[in-house]
Amino acid sequence: MNFAGRIQKMQDKLGEYHKHLDEWNNELKSARFTNSIFYKLLDARAKEKLKPETLGHRITQFENSFKDIKEDLVKFQKREFVEMEF
Repeated sequence: MNFAGRIQKMQDKLGEYHKHLDEWNNELKSARFTNSIFYKLLDARAKEKLKPETLGHRITQFENSFKDIKEDLVKFQKREFVEMEF
């Protein structure tokens, strides 16, 4: 698999991650428990335990690194194309 193929694969996996995270949050919001009196009586720590744990994922760091890699690839491809013309 070439480098551009790996970039596409990473982009697909990142999209899947966001899709699953959005599904989880939507299911949590629409659950009967979150709309009940018991949920409203829970303290903030217990409510946080119901949310998905994403701190360990470091997704922002990954997205920034991924963006830099894609920009470098585009620069390299442009430079390669200019060198081919000469």
